[in-house]
Amino acid sequence: SFAAVPFWVWLSGIIGKHRAYLVAFFMLALAHPFYLLLGEGDFWWMLPITVTTGFASGGFSSTLPNSMKADVIDLDTLRSGENRAALFFSSWSFAQKATATIGGAIALYGLALFGFDTAPEAVNGPDELFGVRFLFSTFPSLFFLTGAAVVWTYPITEEQQKETRREIETRDQARSGSSQA
Repeated sequence: SFAAVPFWVWLSGIIGKHRAYLVAFFMLALAHPFYLLLGEGDFWWMLPITVTTGFASGGFSSTLPNSMKADVIDLDTLRSGENRAALFFSSWSFAQKATATIGGAIALYGLALFGFDTAPEAVNGPDELFGVRFLFSTFPSLFFLTGAAVVWTYPITEEQQKETRREIETRDQARSGSSQA
């Protein structure tokens, strides 16, 4: 995913951050179901799926959302007159940890529904192994599509961001000029 970061930066410059982020969401959502078709020993069939998801993760995991978060922070700074970046970063961190916890619980509950035994010495049959493949290939896609629906209406364009930055800088210069007088 690290090697794909330059591509995502380039694409976001062409179509905008939120649209590039949506491309990453949709790539992940469309690639994951193909894992369901794989069986034991299908390494070479798995490789293009994994490369696709890894490539998409270059834009999905931190590059684009962190840049978009900075734009939201700038907009909030302009509107509120305060720099509340720490509040946004702590909220983001909490949300990531909460979703990881909830996602882990959903995964373990899903495995239990399929009767998968997680004990190291356990022998799981074809139904239990299908359950693992089913959960791994479908559930992430549902969450990626849900995330895409949330991001779909992200309102901050590059032009709006430039205007926001200019207004913040003008206001900051005016404040620093009045404090020096």
